[in-house]
Amino acid sequence: VLRYMYSQQLPSSMQPLQLLRVRMQAQYLLCPGCEAACNEALAEAAASSSASFDTACNVFSDPSLSDVVETTDDSVKVFVGACRAALVKHFAGTLCTRASPKLRGDFYALPLACVM
Repeated sequence: VLRYMYSQQLPSSMQPLQLLRVRMQAQYLLCPGCEAACNEALAEAAASSSASFDTACNVFSDPSLSDVVETTDDSVKVFVGACRAALVKHFAGTLCTRASPKLRGDFYALPLACVM
């Protein structure tokens, strides 16, 4: 957030999970420009389908992001939707998930917020 305040740019190498955390800090520090830049970057990440299974698990399992996941902001909702889609894609079907020990282990390792 401080880097954004000085340069008015987000680092191009930021991953979606980092963007969510920076967005949360920008809200706390009352930096609406940084929050808007994070929203824009998250919308681009959702559009480019960069939400992977690992990213989705991290987003839903990080307790500090629980407020972010339940936000009403459209760009964050789109990204969270892409994360949910990544989970659905990973677990292609109920029978496949139950039949595969690896998928079953992945599913049981998910936090409750992922499967609700």
